[in-house]
Amino acid sequence: MSLLRDTPLPSANAGQRSQPTRVSGTSHSDVPIEPLARIALLSRCPKLTTQVVRLAERQAFSLTCIDRTNVIELATAAAIHSVVLHWRAGEFDGLECCKLLRKRDGSIPIPILILSDWKHEAALSMALEAGADAYLPLPVSSRELALRLESLRLPSSPIGYGDCLINGELVLDQRAYRVTHAGQRIALRISEFRLLRELMRHPGTALSNDCLAERLGPKGSRVDARTVRYAIAALRNQLAIARAPNRVRAVPRRGYILD
Repeated sequence: MSLLRDTPLPSANAGQRSQPTRVSGTSHSDVPIEPLARIALLSRCPKLTTQVVRLAERQAFSLTCIDRTNVIELATAAAIHSVVLHWRAGEFDGLECCKLLRKRDGSIPIPILILSDWKHEAALSMALEAGADAYLPLPVSSRELALRLESLRLPSSPIGYGDCLINGELVLDQRAYRVTHAGQRIALRISEFRLLRELMRHPGTALSNDCLAERLGPKGSRVDARTVRYAIAALRNQLAIARAPNRVRAVPRRGYILD
């Protein structure tokens, strides 16, 4: 197992749970991430690696540093919950690793967050096209990073809803993070899963782009409108691959509806 050597992991080895660090008072970046979360990080930037390591200490989640040579082996093993990829300006390691993961991951695609210091309006589109679930430009505050990492984790079951949502032969299990059509599983990324969940919660009701942008983003924030469009297109594509009826319909000036 190869670890990044520019910034060693304090008090934790790769693949082992970090020990919780108790901090007196309330830090500006103390956004609780679900206990025992395991996050893989690919970064050749010492400053960014240090920032994520310190966040891991505060939030008491397990952090494994990976590189391009072992990204598939480590990120798809040991119940990794999400992957953070650094995409440096002029380099494509982060994007290429994202594409590799999307080709190799299993029936439950691993949530991927891309961080980039490339100041270009096409950066978000390129990250989403590569298969990322979320994108943040650098520099990023520790609080925003913690919020986004927390948003990549699905709660066990939303309060006020049953375990399963059903639309014809389409079944969404909220506890198991599982979607099936006629008994066959459909592999959805977390953004696609959340999108379908919102549409299935409100069948026959058009949900606006603004509404979906808020539901797909972390609490108190929202995703870019382009993220919603990519999620819609990706969801339709996955339904088509599973030969499930495409009941996701665009309603002009109103949003999207699940018939």
